[in-house]
Order: sequence, then C-alpha cells, then structure tokens
Amino acid sequence: ALIKKDAIFDYATNLYYKYQNSGLPTTISESDFNAFKVFLKKEKYNFTTETSIALKNVLETAKKEEIDTAISKEYMLLLASVEKSTEQEVTANKSEISKLLLEELIIRFNYREGLYQNYAQNNFEINAAKNILNSETEYSSLLKTK
Repeated sequence: ALIKKDAIFDYATNLYYKYQNSGLPTTISESDFNAFKVFLKKEKYNFTTETSIALKNVLETAKKEEIDTAISKEYMLLLASVEKSTEQEVTANKSEISKLLLEELIIRFNYREGLYQNYAQNNFEINAAKNILNSETEYSSLLKTK
C-alpha cells in the first residue's frame, strides 16, 4: 500500500532535499524512519484494508437502519484500533521500508550524477568550452582584448 499510494516516493523526495548538500546517506536513520511515520499521518495516506472497508460498510448500513448514533462510539473505537494496527504494521516492516526509501534516494542521487555525466559528454556548449580550454591558441585569442 505504501508503494501504491506513492508514500515511499514522496517521502524519499523529502529525504533527498534533506541530504542534498551532505550527500547520500548509507542507511535510513531512526529519526528519518520516525519522521516517515509522522509524514504518513500528516499527509493522511489512506491505507485501505479489507477490515477498514468492512467497517465503513457497517457504518453505511447502520446509517440506513438509523442506528448509527447508537454504535458511533464503538465504531470510532474500532476505527482507531484499525489505524493503530496499521501504524504497527509500518513499524513491523521497518527494515523493508527503510530499504525501499534508501533505494529511492540512490536513484535520485545517481540520476543527478548520471545527468551531469551525460551533459559533460554530450552537451554542445560544454564540449565547445572544453575544446577552447584544450586549445591554447584559441584560449589565448579569447583572452586578448581588441
């Protein structure tokens, strides 16, 4: 669900900007993982489970039968319990989630480096500048004032 809802991708983007100046980290720190859990709550990523769908259907049926006010307290307790179990699932899968976050970061950091390498080899302006710098006579002629 985290991948399908782009939560990993979106948070990896945040991490990329966090580490942009210091470079690619070797691991996802505990504080980064905890910040990821906060990010999930803050951004309200919806992890639809069969249980949450069944609970929603129960409430809809209760509204039709006009008994929703009688069960609303219990419904909210059940919903909170499902949400807590979802949070526990995130924590239980910490190593897998951390691995996925780190892979997304590697893609971002290496993509930029790969882009720069491509520019250095194939960009017309950069190649022209290299040719000028490698040609002493052409370089000197540019430095002379007319």
